[in-house]
Amino acid sequence: EDQRQAPSGRKGRKDRERERQERLEKERAEKERLEKEKAEKERLEKLKAMEDSRTTGQEVEGEGVDTVGVPCLEIQVLSSEDSSGKRILESGKLPPVEQILDGLGLGPSGPPIPPTAFFSVIPYPEKRLLPVPGEALKLFTFIAPEDTTASEDDKKDAELT
Repeated sequence: EDQRQAPSGRKGRKDRERERQERLEKERAEKERLEKEKAEKERLEKLKAMEDSRTTGQEVEGEGVDTVGVPCLEIQVLSSEDSSGKRILESGKLPPVEQILDGLGLGPSGPPIPPTAFFSVIPYPEKRLLPVPGEALKLFTFIAPEDTTASEDDKKDAELT
């Protein structure tokens, strides 16, 4: 019954709605597929870039790329007598000893000088005794205007009536 077309030859409202839903689902599925492909492509590119940088990083020393952190050294040790320490220092991947000592503040220039600071001595205030409750009222004089007393009587009269 739902499969039939309207007698006028036009599609019924349910059919149009169903087609629209199917079209939206297809578009959504296509969009998700494209996003997944894009994410996978980016992941593969990153892996390839890391692989390339790992292999070319050993052969070419910093082509304008400033690296931050601890350098990774991969050295093939062929025998136990082979001096790997000397090879590491000769590779040029480690900073010179002077630069390391300066960074630690132990170099010829000494530790960095901190910025100037100003200090001042401020005396702690003396402890005061708590005032006696009756004494506090002696220091102040409270004056009530005459207009407020008259308006208060009017309010009381209005409340009673």
